[in-house]
Amino acid sequence: MATHDPKPSPSSAQNPSSQARSLLALGLEEEPAGESQHYRPLRELARGGMGVVFDAHDAKLRRSVAIKVMQARHAGAEQRQRFFREAQVLGQLAHPNIVPIYDLGTDELGRPFYAMKLVGGSTLHEILQRLHAGDPHMVAKYPLHALLTVLQKVCDAIAFAHARGVLHRDLKPQNIMVGEFGEVLVMDWGLAKILPGSPLAAESGPSEWASASDSEAGVQPAGDPEAETIISTPTPAASAPAIVHSGATGFGQPADSQMTLAGTVMGTPNYMSPEQAAGLVEEVGPQSDVFSLGGLLYAVLTLHPPVQGKTREEILSKVRAGEIVPPTVHTSRRTNIALNANPSSPALRRSADAPLPHLPGGRVPEALSAVAMRALAVDRAQRYPSVTAFEADLAAYQGGFATSAEEASFGRQVWLLARRHRVAVAALVVVLLLSIGFVARLVVSERHAEQSAAEAIKAKVAAQDSAAETRRALARSQVSLAEAAYRELDSRTMITALDAVPSDLREGDWAYLRQRADNSQASFRAGENLLHIGTAAHPLQPGVFALASTERVIQLVDARTGQRRGEFKLSPRQARGRLFRSIAFSKDGRRLIVGGLMNGGVGIYDVESGNLLIEWDAPNTEYVRFSPDGSKVLHIDNPRQMTVRDPSTGQVLWRRGGVLRAEFTPDGQILAANGTALVRLEAATGNVRQTLPPLRAEVFNMVVSPDGANLFYTPWRGMVVRGVRLADGATFFERSITDGSGSWASVGLTADGQRVIGAVTDDEHKTMVRVWDTATGVQLHTLRGHYGQIEGMAVHPLSEEVVVTAPETRSWSLAGRAPAWQLPGYPGAAVFMGSDDVFAPSGVPLRLDGNGEWKDRVGTLPPGWEGAGLATSGKAASVLVERSQAPGQTGHTYLLVRPTADGLSYTPGTLQGRSGRAVSMRLSPDARLVAVKNDYRDLTIHETATGRMVWQATNLAGLWSIQDYGWATSQRLVCLGVTHPRGAAGKEERIVLLETPRGRQLHQASHPTAIDTLAILPDGQHFAEAGADKRVRIRDATTLEVRREFRAHDGAITALAAHPTQPLLASASADLRIRIWNLSDGRMMEELPPSAAAPQTLQFSPSGNRLASVDQRGKVRIWDFSHRAPGVVQTDSGTAFQAEIARPWK
Repeated sequence: MATHDPKPSPSSAQNPSSQARSLLALGLEEEPAGESQHYRPLRELARGGMGVVFDAHDAKLRRSVAIKVMQARHAGAEQRQRFFREAQVLGQLAHPNIVPIYDLGTDELGRPFYAMKLVGGSTLHEILQRLHAGDPHMVAKYPLHALLTVLQKVCDAIAFAHARGVLHRDLKPQNIMVGEFGEVLVMDWGLAKILPGSPLAAESGPSEWASASDSEAGVQPAGDPEAETIISTPTPAASAPAIVHSGATGFGQPADSQMTLAGTVMGTPNYMSPEQAAGLVEEVGPQSDVFSLGGLLYAVLTLHPPVQGKTREEILSKVRAGEIVPPTVHTSRRTNIALNANPSSPALRRSADAPLPHLPGGRVPEALSAVAMRALAVDRAQRYPSVTAFEADLAAYQGGFATSAEEASFGRQVWLLARRHRVAVAALVVVLLLSIGFVARLVVSERHAEQSAAEAIKAKVAAQDSAAETRRALARSQVSLAEAAYRELDSRTMITALDAVPSDLREGDWAYLRQRADNSQASFRAGENLLHIGTAAHPLQPGVFALASTERVIQLVDARTGQRRGEFKLSPRQARGRLFRSIAFSKDGRRLIVGGLMNGGVGIYDVESGNLLIEWDAPNTEYVRFSPDGSKVLHIDNPRQMTVRDPSTGQVLWRRGGVLRAEFTPDGQILAANGTALVRLEAATGNVRQTLPPLRAEVFNMVVSPDGANLFYTPWRGMVVRGVRLADGATFFERSITDGSGSWASVGLTADGQRVIGAVTDDEHKTMVRVWDTATGVQLHTLRGHYGQIEGMAVHPLSEEVVVTAPETRSWSLAGRAPAWQLPGYPGAAVFMGSDDVFAPSGVPLRLDGNGEWKDRVGTLPPGWEGAGLATSGKAASVLVERSQAPGQTGHTYLLVRPTADGLSYTPGTLQGRSGRAVSMRLSPDARLVAVKNDYRDLTIHETATGRMVWQATNLAGLWSIQDYGWATSQRLVCLGVTHPRGAAGKEERIVLLETPRGRQLHQASHPTAIDTLAILPDGQHFAEAGADKRVRIRDATTLEVRREFRAHDGAITALAAHPTQPLLASASADLRIRIWNLSDGRMMEELPPSAAAPQTLQFSPSGNRLASVDQRGKVRIWDFSHRAPGVVQTDSGTAFQAEIARPWK
């Protein structure tokens, strides 16, 4: 149970000197020096028949907490056991929306107590009361969508509890706490029931958590009559159970919940299920909580419970009979009209409420009314089968989809679709108007059907066409919705929208988006109703991770395939605990340390055999680590105590309080954080070696860089990852994981320290996992496909997989194909010079060896030619080198380099008639002609044998500028250009096909968006072009017709390169990605690791075994495919290639 933090009244605000007087006034004696001596009660927050909840101060940790103290000092052993069991089981339901337990014990007078989180805020009941009163602040803060988000978080908590085998059985607004910062906590689990055979039942032992704990006694805010929880016992002489108020002295109930008597009624009448109201204990199950959740939704919609009455007996009778009025009745226009006609009708008077200010339009949405009524069905078979299904309908409404409960018509689906994606509405309206026009013409035609059968047939065809066009428009809108969800990292909505597209209409961007909705490489589950919690990467076995599940089993899995490599059970002693959040390997991979909550202690296991090596008791262990040399282990226990031990003997070397997180540094020291404080400790003694500058926020998770120079951390309630230099405390890295709010963000680093990973589940239940470059802050990856609350994360140091644990654990690979060569500082053009081994960035020839190294200035060119402009001829593998005019010359000198059997031959010459600086050059396939674009935007064609200019284009086809060009054959040149400066009125993007050498225009085509790059395919009959619209088009090089088109990137495409012999195309984009596509079927064969800057040029080597890229910063990266090709199709001849291009894609 969590409690809110109301403002203290003058009588409750007390100083320490009046503590004894205050406690006596509350019916409790002054606290002696016992287990609870460091808790100082301040004021009463809530009181029930057996328990009192105080706002208290924890002197040991200097924080505010809530303390629940058992009020009945002379309660029997059974009641005391119930009190302890409530706290212990609640402590094992570790979830962001279930209040955490800090401490449990008894004082010297034997009074049980437990400490828990104190949350500042209000109960849902108080929020609804203030909404009902028309409080303008509450109306602004809690509109319907905000209240539905609160309910979704409640559903998350209850679904988690059900997965652990626990029913709440007393869900109501008074038991839902909403914090000041959006936290939502489900409180008061005193009536909870552990289902037989569940994981929690196994660990609870034969004395089951009792149903009639003192929480059943209704610990609620004082003066709240609607908060009453009742317990009744069987009454043989009566048709219904006799009700006993929760404050009664006796409970009439055994300690063992398995012996709960038939006919017992427990819960709050206004929100309890019919089976609870009838005392059918054996029928109470997960769907009973679903009923209560429906009651919460009802209250959120109407601001009052689903069932009301003057007496408890009347309420229970209505619940058993299912006398619940649909929420829409309370704001129905027809109800108000009927009331005006029959003002004396009490039933109508109760139903006709004033417009509800927190609802859109002041009226209950029909869809949510249907959801509430389905959950509130008397027949359990007609309710939602699970909490997850109920929450899915809430999420569907929030996302703009139809709910399963409303059985939406086709028209309703169309209307919702339009609302979900307003960007596509305009186009859809146009299509629908056209459809209406078709239908109108159909109606007119049908009127004349008797006169003309031909017209009737024509009208029928028109109607069919109209229906088909409407169907296509809906499919396009679903794809548009998926695109919007893709930008928002909402994989679940993406998949829902894309899967709704009929299979015969899955074209355009559908395949691209569907592939990227989930880019994980493997997924695995712990088992039915089980979760993976902690995870750690094996330091020596690529792809292998250890996973700790809620069934107290350690599983070794291969993250690349999802297959299990082995597993072992935790020791019986450790199995007493739960939620093993922290596990860690020793550096040699032979030992695994496991820490658990709820007195699970710490154990060290042999990884190969699974045998327990050593274990010791520890309360609520949240963090465990091995030192780099394996000679020490540290574990951090709640409350914030770090212990360092010898892992061989378990001997305590030293302890230190006030530590929330700690990591061993590479040199064997310990970096410890508490709040914003950061210190470096001697691992041997615990002495402070260095006090570091304070951090900007309190640390939640952290990781030290491999060189020990930097710390990356996520703060409490912070959705950011920050990097701090430990030398001076300066923050050099900060990136948001999500723009929304959330909690418990995780952080990880790759072994090279060059990439940092941040992961979080936000308050809208969306999971974000992002990867950034640590040096530049550029986002490199978004890892998609993960659902549910993130429990843990680990990064493999060898194979670079990322594993995120949750209800369905997933893995992603960050490795990719590493460049064989990386050359910094070469801006400009870069080409292979007639060989795979000679590469010339910025005109500087380099010879590449097989070890990722190169040699500068290898003598490929004569002196004086290095650093000049270059152009290659493709298949001929010739290179033309051009340099600026020498004094007294009228043209630009050039050197034509051709490969020969003896090496290279050089043919010098002068390009006649040219002016200006050459911006780019292209050699024809036979190397007989060269096209040159100068800085005046002119294009000239020259003979390479003589240098004679054979054609010059000024204002070619009305083009103001030529963006790119290339030779389809030695007789055809393709040019991409724009008629006016981009952004100017009347601008048009054009593609022009020229006949050479005369320059006669053969064909021209236009395109609505910017096109910037092209690549001639090796058959010479096709070329690829792309630009700002992120799509690649394969065009016929004779007619310019588009043969194929596909989405390739998330950003503007900046470069293309065609493989010299295979139907493969490389594309680069402003999204930093380089991808290789198989043009025979449209599949992406490989994505190369992203760069920190957008790639500007791409080129395959003459053999096609290497691919070079130069980015905006001049960094050259070269990949070698000779040992592992990217799915190459073995097609060597141009004829076979052309057949591949012509074959339809599936």
